[in-house]
Amino acid sequence: MVTNAVLLLLAQVNRLAPSVFSGLLTRLTDDEYFIGPTFKNQIRHPNAQSVPDALIRQIPFEIYLETKKGNDLDCSQICQHFDTIKKIENVEGSSVLLGLTRMPIDREKLGKLQERGMKKKVRFFTTTFSELADILEKSSDEFRLELNAIIEEFRAFIQELKLMPDSDNRLLINPCGNTYEQNCYHHIYYDQPTRSKIFCKYLGLYKEKSVSRIGEVLAVVNARTDIESRKVEITKNHPLSWCNALHEPTEQEKDRILEIARKTGTHKEERYYIVEKFVECTFKKKSKHGVQGHRYFSLDGEDGIIRECFADKLPSIQEVANALSAKTWE
Repeated sequence: MVTNAVLLLLAQVNRLAPSVFSGLLTRLTDDEYFIGPTFKNQIRHPNAQSVPDALIRQIPFEIYLETKKGNDLDCSQICQHFDTIKKIENVEGSSVLLGLTRMPIDREKLGKLQERGMKKKVRFFTTTFSELADILEKSSDEFRLELNAIIEEFRAFIQELKLMPDSDNRLLINPCGNTYEQNCYHHIYYDQPTRSKIFCKYLGLYKEKSVSRIGEVLAVVNARTDIESRKVEITKNHPLSWCNALHEPTEQEKDRILEIARKTGTHKEERYYIVEKFVECTFKKKSKHGVQGHRYFSLDGEDGIIRECFADKLPSIQEVANALSAKTWE
């Protein structure tokens, strides 16, 4: 099931944006891959007696996948794959074996496997399911709405199957329009329950090319509101990996949900993100144009944008906001 999901993702990326797919392969393998035919004029071969007017060529290559839901790969199985791929004898092109796991594999083990692979003329690389989504998301332009939706669905899939890294220190930013002031005042953000999103420990409010508020999420709930009777019906309280137990909204928090529903005219079921408080932040977008949808950022770990902030202890929300204010993003 996981392998099929990865294949479907890559097939859809290749269909919608071959350049993004080739960029993914280049990022993973440190080599250039050109997807689709190349078109050239007047190609002269040193031993040829004539020069055709043009050439359309498709360079062959083979990429094999080995997916594991756990944190590691079976070394003996990988070596057997090297032998199998070698017997296929792809003489004209190149052969690559890509391992996909939940967590990065040990670098020493990776180096040894890569040496074994080269002896069979097979290049071996690994990545995580989360990193695969990250690379595609960063490579896709904001206007590619269909492609971005597919990547988002894949993120939700690997989150549901617990194929994401252990770290919960990620930031979800949401563009806010007319509701921005209400979000800030009531320390709640809301959206539609049908929107596919990965819940993150930190939530940022984006407006005018900057994340200007950030908060730590206490609860994410689906709720129906009745303004006249002043009732809030919690239809679902989503489990959050960074919380040991579900946070049941207090009466004060329910009043805040009601007030947002009253001022925004929201009467149907919505999904509410409750934070302890939103603090000021100036995490600015330096590239042109705004964002058309939500975005994710890793805060700690090797690719964390403020990993130094998490080096010794878990920082306060104000410390996270201060650290992000010293950074920019594209």
